[in-house]
Amino acid sequence: MSAVLGPRGQTTSRVACPAIAAAALVAAQQPEGTPLDSVYAPEQPIPPLPMELVTLAADALDRIIAPGSKIRELWDETTDDHPWHDEVAKLKAVLTPTDT
Repeated sequence: MSAVLGPRGQTTSRVACPAIAAAALVAAQQPEGTPLDSVYAPEQPIPPLPMELVTLAADALDRIIAPGSKIRELWDETTDDHPWHDEVAKLKAVLTPTDT
């Protein structure tokens, strides 16, 4: 996530995909988060993560979906219905809940 937000703001798939995975780990520990249930999820439970990672994860996702992001450009070139955007939006919603 730090590489996405660093001075160079890298948003290539090589950097952005691990940042999204890290954001998913952070989101899974939030009250509204969805537990990870994937063959790619860690085998052992992850210990509680520091709360400052929540903001870092949300900011990284903002950068990844921002105009000019390399990975967004790649995803936008696909012909499917952009399910990536929906999944990133779900993560972002968990990381930045609104008060009702």
